[in-house]
Amino acid sequence: LHLSPEVYEAFYADEEAYDSYSLARMEVSANQSLTEEEKRARFSEIDAQAPQGIVESRRESQITDILKEKTQALKTSGASQEDIKALRSDMLGEEAAERFEVLDQERADWAKRIDDYLQKRQTILSNDGLSEVSKQEQIQMLRQNGFDSREQIRLGVYERKADAVK
Repeated sequence: LHLSPEVYEAFYADEEAYDSYSLARMEVSANQSLTEEEKRARFSEIDAQAPQGIVESRRESQITDILKEKTQALKTSGASQEDIKALRSDMLGEEAAERFEVLDQERADWAKRIDDYLQKRQTILSNDGLSEVSKQEQIQMLRQNGFDSREQIRLGVYERKADAVK
């Protein structure tokens, strides 16, 4: 099956443009003879010659990485949650910043639940007055009372990490 040039162009032009753009950026990134300033200049040239949709797509995909780096830098410097929310609002908008705030709280709640569970589990495991069977039964009750079935699957990872640290 052979495609006419027009059909080929219609189906594959965008993909080829993206591939060429990506390859050009990778070549600049890999070129160790260029200084960071020269690389930035070349990236600007590549971006200027590429279709705007491709450049925007790349920038959008990088924004989460940039946001993560900037957020970590703020946290490291002791910034408040309001400072972090302001950064997120500036970069992504108010609605997204609020969703991140909810996600942060959910992650903090999960981490607290895990820490509490692991401490209680360790107390049970350290109790020499209990048989191994009793220990496992009590740990299983902790799991069932504190976590749903999906969460219990994830607990194994945290238990292994905690056991490896001992």
